[in-house]
This record gives sequence, structure tokens and C-alpha cells, in this order.
Amino acid sequence: MKLFQTVRIVLILFVIGSSTINLLSGSVDSFPVTMLAGAVLLLLNGISELTRHNPTNWGYMSLTASLFLLIISMEGFLN
Repeated sequence: MKLFQTVRIVLILFVIGSSTINLLSGSVDSFPVTMLAGAVLLLLNGISELTRHNPTNWGYMSLTASLFLLIISMEGFLN
């Protein structure tokens, strides 16, 4: 569980840092990487929400949003 929390914190910091760099530089070249990291973060949040004692619909919504972001970021990598 400690590793799970560490991975989430690292992903949060990576998404915030890469978003800041994208915003300040005005370049969108690394935007698919930011979206991919955000999708993985949403996936982890969805999994943790569904594995709780009383899961809610937010877990399913997080999984759906993460799959959507994964598809969009893969499209960004291919272009």
C-alpha cells in the first residue's frame, strides 16, 4: 500500500510539473505524455475507489475517463 501511495504522489507531481512546463513554454509537444500520466493517475484512483469497503460510482467514472484519456493520448502519440 505504501508503494501505491508513492506512485500516486509521483504521478501527481509529474502531471503538475509537466502541465506547468507546457503552459509556460506554450509548446504542446509533450502534451500526450501529460495526458498519459493523468490517465494512469485516474486509473489508480478508480481502482482504489473500487477496492474500498463501500465502492461508489466515482470509481467507474474514473475508469471510464482514464480509458478515454488513454485513447486520446495514444492518438496524440501517433500524430
